[in-house]
Amino acid sequence: MIKIRVAHVCIDRTSNQGYQEAIHYLQRVERLLAKHPAALADFYLAITSLAETYKRKRNMHSLLKKHYPKQV
Repeated sequence: MIKIRVAHVCIDRTSNQGYQEAIHYLQRVERLLAKHPAALADFYLAITSLAETYKRKRNMHSLLKKHYPKQV
C-alpha cells in the first residue's frame, strides 16, 4: 500500500493551512498515478486509511469527503 507520509506531516500540524497542503499534495500524487491503475487503487486505499486515522479532525475529514467522496 502507498505511504503518504507528507500528508501525515501536514495534517499533524493541526491547522487548516496544513489540511489544505495535505489535500494539495494528495491531488498531485493522484495526478501522477493516473496512468497506473494498480498504484492508483493502492492510493485510494491509503486515502480511506487516512480518513479513518484522522476522523476526529473534523475539518480535515470534511476536506477528504469533499475531494475523495468515494473513499471516505
